Amino acid sequence: MKIDRAFVHEFQENDEAERLVRAITGLAGALNLRTVLEGIETEKQANLAKECGVTYGQGYYFATPMNAPDLEALLLGQTYSPAVA
Repeated sequence: MKIDRAFVHEFQENDEAERLVRAITGLAGALNLRTVLEGIETEKQANLAKECGVTYGQGYYFATPMNAPDLEALLLGQTYSPAVA
């Protein structure tokens, strides 16, 4: 179950966003579904997502968009050179 990035940007300013993410992760858990929260850009957002029970995070905090060879290098623990957009 994918959770829109709009909730991430509201984490720091809006308690309702956090409660909604917790509710979504609770529902997903009850249905044996995993959750992906998109738009994570800071360590604080990543930590809060984890505290809310989010299964996976997606966003610039983890990596910039990349091509297949760069992704393979990253997954193999090798050096890669991300493209600058």
